[in-house]
Amino acid sequence: MNIRSMAKDFSVHLFSNNQDWGFDLAANIEQAGYGISLSTDENEFFKTLTQRPAHLVLFSIKSLHENLNQFLDKILKLSPDSRFLIWCHPSQFASLKAFREFGVMDILAETAEGEADRALWAVDQACEKLYYEFQNEQILEKLEKLEQGPSIPVQQRLANYLTCENPDAVIKQFLQIWEEQEVVYFKFLENLQSLIATHFSKPLRTQENLGYALQSKDLENFHTGKIENEFESFLTTAFPGHNFFIRPLFSQKKLDGIFIFPFFQDQKIPLHIENEFSLMQICFSHLGIEKRLDFLETEDLETATYNQKFLDHKLMDEFERAKQFSSPLSLIKISLDHFQDLENLVGESARGQILKNLADLIRKTNRHSDILARTGVNEFTLLLPHCAKSVAMIRAERIRRMVESNSVLKTGVRCTVSVGLAEYPATCAQPDDLVDLCRSALQHIQEKGGNKLCAAKPKVNYRPDFVAKDEVKKP
Repeated sequence: MNIRSMAKDFSVHLFSNNQDWGFDLAANIEQAGYGISLSTDENEFFKTLTQRPAHLVLFSIKSLHENLNQFLDKILKLSPDSRFLIWCHPSQFASLKAFREFGVMDILAETAEGEADRALWAVDQACEKLYYEFQNEQILEKLEKLEQGPSIPVQQRLANYLTCENPDAVIKQFLQIWEEQEVVYFKFLENLQSLIATHFSKPLRTQENLGYALQSKDLENFHTGKIENEFESFLTTAFPGHNFFIRPLFSQKKLDGIFIFPFFQDQKIPLHIENEFSLMQICFSHLGIEKRLDFLETEDLETATYNQKFLDHKLMDEFERAKQFSSPLSLIKISLDHFQDLENLVGESARGQILKNLADLIRKTNRHSDILARTGVNEFTLLLPHCAKSVAMIRAERIRRMVESNSVLKTGVRCTVSVGLAEYPATCAQPDDLVDLCRSALQHIQEKGGNKLCAAKPKVNYRPDFVAKDEVKKP
C-alpha cells in the first residue's frame, strides 16, 4: 500500500530544542503530506499535544530536561494512543529497547547525513503499521456486533475460524459448511486479470483448469454481486442446470476472489448464509491484517529485506551461538554514497527501485545462513554467522565491486557504496560493541569520500574470548 495517500490523516508532533535540526525534519515530513507540528519549547509542546493529540511523537533524547520515563508518562496522559520515534546516540540503543512497551516504534541514530530522509522513512513505516492496527480494531468491533445478533451461532462458528492459521484455511473452513452443495471459490490473479477455481466444497467433474479471463466491467460488478452475460455463460457451461449467486471476498480493500453459489433457485440468498459469509469475511480480513502486521514486524516493505528489529533479535541469538561453539560472527554495513545527490538526479520515485536493486545485488552473494536487513534509509546490514573477519572482508569487497560495476537502474545510473566491517571475537566481546564498531568503520570510510572498505580494529588491550580459524564456511 502507499501510506502517503493517507498521510494527511495522521497527526505527527516533533519536539526538539535544536531549531535547525527540527525544522529540516519537519519540512521534509510535511512535504510528504503529513500533518506535523514542530515545538522547540517543552511547555509549548505539551500545550499543542493537549489541543491536538498525536498519532506519532518524534523527539531527540538531547532535548529532554527530565528522564525519559517521566517525559513519556506526561505524553501518554494527554494522548494515550501516541506512539514514538526517538533519536539518540548509538551507545544508548540497548537501554532504550526496554521502552518499546511504552509505544516506542523505532530508535534512530543521530547522524548528520540523510537525517531528514531517515526520519521520513521511519514515519512512513510507523504510520503504515498504525493504519493496519486501526483496521484490525475496526474488524474486532464488527465481530462484537455480530456476537450480539441472534441470527447466527457466532461463538460456535467463530471458534472454528479463529483456529485457522492463514486466510486460505479460512476459505477451506467456510466451504466445509456447504459440502452438500457445489460451492466454488475463484481466486483473483491480479497480474493476469483472471479468475481460477482453487477451492471446492465438493469434488466437481469440471474443476480442472476452470478459469476465466476478466473484463473491466466484471471487476466493477463484483462489488455489487452482479454477473455479466459473458461470465454467466461461462458459469452455465461449467455448472449446467444452475442459477448463480456470487459473493466477492476482499482483503484490505483488494479483491481476493469470489464465491460462486450455484444452487439457489430464487433471487435471494437465505439470511443464515449471508450471516455466515459476513462472519467468514471478518475473520478473513482480521487474519490478513494480522499477517501483514507480522510482516511489518520483521521485514522492510520497500526492499523485501528484514528490518532493524528483526536484525537486533537475530544478532543476540547468533552472538550466543557464536560464544557457545567458539565460532566467528561478522557484521557488514553497506551504505550508498552521496545518496542525496543520487536521489536529486533520479527523483524520489526511482529511489525505491535503486534500493531494491541494491538489496537484490547483495542477496546474490548470500549464503543460506546470512541475514540481510535494511537499517537506514540508504543502509543495509549483513549478519554473517560462522564467518571470520578475513573471509568477511573478501565478501564485502566483492559486494563493493559488484555495485561499482553494475547499473542500479535500467537508465544506466551507477553508484558506489561505503562498507564497514567488524567481527566477534576478533574486535569485541559484546553484540552492542560489534554494531558500534561496524558503524564507526562505515562512518570513517564515508568521511574519506566513500567507495571503500574499512574493517574495525579492536580497542587497546582488548583480548578476544577465543581465536577463530579463517578456514570457515566461505561465501
